[in-house]
Amino acid sequence: VGTNAMKYSPNNERIRVEANLLEDKSETAALLSITISNRNRPGVPHLSAAECQRVFEKGFRKSVPHASWGRITSSNGLGLSSARMAVKAIGGDIWMTADQNHTFVH
Repeated sequence: VGTNAMKYSPNNERIRVEANLLEDKSETAALLSITISNRNRPGVPHLSAAECQRVFEKGFRKSVPHASWGRITSSNGLGLSSARMAVKAIGGDIWMTADQNHTFVH
C-alpha cells in the first residue's frame, strides 16, 4: 500500500502513515486503525468512488496515459489485492477513499 502511495504522489511528496489503537482487547489482541494517505500526482485524475471500490480487485489498474505518470512503472494490478487478502486473513478490512487532492487507504 505504501509503494502505491509513493508511485501515485508527486515527486518528493510526503506520504502520511497514521496508526491509532481503537480497542485493546487483551494482551494478545487489539483493534488498530492504520491510514496511509498521499497527495495525488498532478495530471493524474483522482479515483472515482466506483474505482475506489474496484482498486482491490486482482488486475485492476487506473487507466491513465503513461506520459503523465512520470516515475510510475508498469504494474500487474496485484499489489492491493494481495494487501486485501493479507488484511482479511487476520480478520481486518481495508478500503480506499479519494477526493480531488488526496487518496486515503484505511
